[in-house]
Amino acid sequence: MRNYKKALIGLSIAATLMGTASAYAASFKDVKETHWAYSAVEWGVSKGIATGYGDGNFKPGSSVTAEEFLSMLIRSYNGKLEANGGRWSDPYYAIAGQNNYPVGTNRNAKITRQAVAEIIAGTQGKNFTGDNAIKYMLVNGLAGGKTSNTVDGYKGKDTLTRAEALVFIKNVLDKTGNTDLQTRPTTPSDTVELGEDKVPLGGIEVVDGYNASLEAVAKKLNAAVSGLGFSAGYNTGQKAAFIQTPSGSVIMSYSDTTTGGSTQVVSMSAMLDAKTQKANPDRLAAVLAAMGAVGLPNGADVKAAIVDMLSPTGVDTTVKSGGVTLEFMGVSYGRVVIYVD
Repeated sequence: MRNYKKALIGLSIAATLMGTASAYAASFKDVKETHWAYSAVEWGVSKGIATGYGDGNFKPGSSVTAEEFLSMLIRSYNGKLEANGGRWSDPYYAIAGQNNYPVGTNRNAKITRQAVAEIIAGTQGKNFTGDNAIKYMLVNGLAGGKTSNTVDGYKGKDTLTRAEALVFIKNVLDKTGNTDLQTRPTTPSDTVELGEDKVPLGGIEVVDGYNASLEAVAKKLNAAVSGLGFSAGYNTGQKAAFIQTPSGSVIMSYSDTTTGGSTQVVSMSAMLDAKTQKANPDRLAAVLAAMGAVGLPNGADVKAAIVDMLSPTGVDTTVKSGGVTLEFMGVSYGRVVIYVD
């Protein structure tokens, strides 16, 4: 049996924010190990950032107010703070005021994901608002989108739940490694670190933080495939740009490590039509357009080689085109890798 953790907040806070519980395990009836936020909830309870309700539930889907989120966020850095005769959240708002955090005046309002982005950016010493705050979260891996890792996909107008709040906070601490709250500047921060001067509403998806060279490649890919119904993005951890379907399925990734003595690699997946089991014409057109966007050959000989590799009888082959050599390899069902020499 898991050790019980004493609730570290007063009765007034427990009644309004976290429930009227006194001692609970880090596991709850409504947060089983299969729950998507299980580890974050267990972490939050073990740190005294949050606790459950008297009925043995955590209520992970309940909405969070502005003061509830702010108190959880600051407690993750400074621990529990006691109010001296005032409202229970006064000490948390005092710290927010000292650090210029954009917390607003309506403490009982349900907090939005955009407001969370603005506050968290402030705790990291940045002054970003609106779409810029959301982009800051996405490009630095401090949060992911609800439907995609874009400004639109982040869903800034949506409110936050108790489970989501803990996931946000834990992810920020894990990613940044910062142990102290930073002061938010009084003037807006430079948007150059966001990758572009104006944040796009949708478009390029960013995974694992901003990278200038990868973003430049992704923009080229996006320009080539957006008219075909696809979009582009990049993954800093994998050092690759990619194109994807409207549902977010990546069909091609591209990496260029020639500066490090390696090569350019084009990797395709999910390229077969479900009905015909042949090369999906729309996806093939997008891949060829993307290859052309980064300066790779994409003519009839390249197209024929890809189609052949996707057939049951396809064999590894080499094509010399446009002054370069492309080595085609069949990896698995619906997947092809091209090495460029």
